[in-house]
Amino acid sequence: MLKEEPEYQTQMLVQRIASILPEVLGTYYQFVEKITLADDLLYINVKSPAAKQAFQQNTATMCERINERLSSEGFSLKSIRIL
Repeated sequence: MLKEEPEYQTQMLVQRIASILPEVLGTYYQFVEKITLADDLLYINVKSPAAKQAFQQNTATMCERINERLSSEGFSLKSIRIL
């Protein structure tokens, strides 16, 4: 029953993405403060202006790499927004 709840599924997906991000971002992962997911958009809060700029320049590549890892789960991100 819990698995049918959209909020539960979203939280599980956020946890899955959080486990993928260190590999996708490498050393830049240390600048991530928080991630949220809404309407197939991943929002990444970043604590460093320099890292924020680097993230913004690479959102398409980051989205592609995350989607590759999530493809077996039947989900794909539309895009990534850096905050």
